[in-house]
Amino acid sequence: MHPKIAKTRSRVGVAYRTGDPQAIAEASRDHAAAKIETFIERTLAAAPPLTDEQRDKLALLLRAGAPPGRPAAFASGGTTSAETGTEARPGDAA
Repeated sequence: MHPKIAKTRSRVGVAYRTGDPQAIAEASRDHAAAKIETFIERTLAAAPPLTDEQRDKLALLLRAGAPPGRPAAFASGGTTSAETGTEARPGDAA
């Protein structure tokens, strides 16, 4: 496990033990961001160089956040793949 992910995962556990909803939300958000960041880093390291247009498109996805009609998981009580550590793979059911 990447050290950044381990650290943020620990913060989520501590937040749940304290029972502070704001701390839970913040730690969960930071943990999801750490997992997304490490996934992107690994993916980009293994991929051929992206064009400027491809990088711009990916940056737009990140700036937009969750798509309309799909709220953040902890707000709706569910979990996202980023929170559970699973990754969607080509061919997985949507």
